[in-house]
Order: sequence, then structure tokens, then C-alpha cells
Amino acid sequence: MSKAELSVTGAYRVCIAPDQTIEKLLETGHYEFISPYMRELQFPRADYRVSRDEVHEIELVYFGHDISTDDALKELDKRGLRPANAVELLAFGASFPDVQREFPVVALGQVFPYPHGSRNVVALGSLGEPRCVFVWPAHDWYDRCRFAAIRK
Repeated sequence: MSKAELSVTGAYRVCIAPDQTIEKLLETGHYEFISPYMRELQFPRADYRVSRDEVHEIELVYFGHDISTDDALKELDKRGLRPANAVELLAFGASFPDVQREFPVVALGQVFPYPHGSRNVVALGSLGEPRCVFVWPAHDWYDRCRFAAIRK
């Protein structure tokens, strides 16, 4: 696969309710490990407020090579996609718990500062069998990562 190629490795429908919070999604997802930096206050409610139940179709995009956050965002935009935010990713993880055991799934749509000053995003992955929610620096990504995105 050339650097210009992109593949969608799946599309998944998830429902997000108006009362959905990071805390509720973490509980619903039954994760074995949750980064200690996954605090509600780091994700302002206004960033993901919905007025009624919304169904989102999340596409998992695979670039087939290592890629920087900036390049991944540019490629998604070129293809009419926007990156998923933390709530969308956690709703995906709760609805489709085994996908993250196959490969890491990253949400680039919501960046927040880490206590040490770097830009960070939420990612789902697995350390062997346990399902994990990570807070990860938004720099470069390994080729096995998939990026959660939604059609604009």
C-alpha cells in the first residue's frame, strides 16, 4: 500500500445519548485498565453535547504506514472524514469490545494537554488480553493503528 492509499477496515454504528459522560462510557466499556488521566474535567461537556440520541457511523481508517498526527488529520480531511472525539471512541469501544484487541484505535478529534505539556488524545488498545483506554501523546503513530473517523 503506497503512502497515498488509505483503507477503511470497517464501519460501526454507535449510539450516543444526551446524558452520556466519559465516566458512564468508561463504566459501560468494562475496561481492565484506564489511564489515570481520563478525568471528566479534561473533556469539557460542551465538546460532545448532543440534544437527542445520535447514531454515528464510525469508520476505522488504516494508512498502512507510520504517520504523524498532522498528516493523518490532513488525509482524513481530504477524504471527507473528521476524526472521532473521546466520547465517540469510548462509545465504539463499549459497543465493539473485541476490535481493540486486534489493533489500537485512536481518536484524533479531541486533543487535550497532558500535565507535562504535550498534546494528547484517547486511544483504545490491548496489553495482551486486557482491554485498555490510553491517553497518548499526539505525535507519530505506528502503522498498525486505526483511526476512528466519521463522514462530514
